[in-house]
Amino acid sequence: MLADNVIAALRGRPLKEYQHKNLGAVVGIGLRKGVAILFNRIKLKVAWRGGSTASTAAAV
Repeated sequence: MLADNVIAALRGRPLKEYQHKNLGAVVGIGLRKGVAILFNRIKLKVAWRGGSTASTAAAV
């Protein structure tokens, strides 16, 4: 969207209004723990294990 508006501005064309779409929120709640709300419906509680990228997620 931004690139389209930059090109339109350079070419003297009308710009498109930006409409923000919130897809969710992620919050860290301590060492290797977090929660997320996705699409305002799916709630997750996440815990990371060790130093790897492996994690577990559970629907709340």
